[in-house]
Amino acid sequence: MDLSNNQTIHFRKTGSGAPVFILHGLFGSEKNWQSIVHGLSENYTVFSLDMRNHGQSFHSDQFNYEVMADDVLRLIRRLGLQDVSLIGHSMGGKVAMKFAFRHPDLVNRLVVVDMANKAYDDPHQSLIEALYSLDVSKISRLRDADDMLQQAIPQREMRLFLISNLKRDSNGGYDWQINMEGIRNNYQKLCKKIHGKSFKKPCMFIRGGNSEYIEDADWPEIQKEFPSAVLVTIPNAGHWVHFEAQDEFLNSVLTFFKK
Repeated sequence: MDLSNNQTIHFRKTGSGAPVFILHGLFGSEKNWQSIVHGLSENYTVFSLDMRNHGQSFHSDQFNYEVMADDVLRLIRRLGLQDVSLIGHSMGGKVAMKFAFRHPDLVNRLVVVDMANKAYDDPHQSLIEALYSLDVSKISRLRDADDMLQQAIPQREMRLFLISNLKRDSNGGYDWQINMEGIRNNYQKLCKKIHGKSFKKPCMFIRGGNSEYIEDADWPEIQKEFPSAVLVTIPNAGHWVHFEAQDEFLNSVLTFFKK
């Protein structure tokens, strides 16, 4: 889908019914959401996006919540859509919040997954430095990248998630599909608080019971800016709650959409 100036937002369209946009988190892609897309597409038209600097979408030196919200706006306008429901996880959750603040007339319902509207203290800076320092010229298979990152990133599931962003290059080696330079240079902007006017339409925040991204102390501040918000906690799930507890997550979203 061409936006402007050869900037392309890649998306996958699935199902039929009212439109739902899915906005992934940092280092993610639309491919990470296929199980949820399958469950939603029985009743909705689901547009799962690759955000700029991720997946098959364009790379840019500009990388903040304002420009990503503008990417979503241009795509909605190009598709001629109204009353779009947004599901945003982590970074995508802040993009969804920013969009809802700016364009409440275009939003039907808002689902924010394991992300508050507050500032965060560089939760992934060391991880980004480890990926940036990875010598991709020495990688002949993905197992090599896994071994090279083991000391810096001990959690194997996290490593596998991150190295899924490596792709074969024209010489048969590997390179990053994500814009590692752009992400690293702009990461501090992604840690900032989201500002905007109150969004009063139906809104649901979903958090993992084992995650600390939405703490109990955050809820009063969330309710100030999202006065209709409800909070759902899914036990025994962490930050990637949509992956770790797919059935519970999907049921929560479908219940919320049908109210």
